[in-house]
Amino acid sequence: QYACNTEIFKPLYLGKDIGVSLIGGPHADRPEIIRFLVKNGIDIRIYGHGWSNIKDLRKYWYGYLTDIDMISIINRSKINLNPAKSSTMRGLQIKGRTFELAGCRAFQLTDKNHRINDYFVEDKEIVMYSNYSDLLSKVNFYLNHESEREEIARLAYKRVIADHTWSNRFNDIFGGIKINRS
Repeated sequence: QYACNTEIFKPLYLGKDIGVSLIGGPHADRPEIIRFLVKNGIDIRIYGHGWSNIKDLRKYWYGYLTDIDMISIINRSKINLNPAKSSTMRGLQIKGRTFELAGCRAFQLTDKNHRINDYFVEDKEIVMYSNYSDLLSKVNFYLNHESEREEIARLAYKRVIADHTWSNRFNDIFGGIKINRS
């Protein structure tokens, strides 16, 4: 499973001056999600390759990001939208971004995916939505409830540091290997 490189993905404490952001390409149902949120009054910024090709969403596209800029945007966003549908829409994935957002002590909303419960506690360390209406409800709630949002981000960060760094993963994989030097 993916994990977080905490040397790169970390809290920067820049202040939260972006409401909702999505970093990544316009695959799966992401364009429909953006259209739905915009139609319902949500100010969202999207970043990444491919959005400039979608005429009606260009005004919400803020360009491409360097790695350093990406970490800044993650840290500055009140809500990081992290849709988990695969690019082929054949299922949900647990993406590396799930752990990277937590490593930045950032609040994230992702698709309802029971497999995430193996890594984070739902509604305590991560928030999931089951449909567009649920997404909109949770976006509105967490935009207006800073202390709840920040507590979830804090607990996600605590969990990723304790259990989901690359050091943890490699130790799990290689920790039990015994080398016979005879």
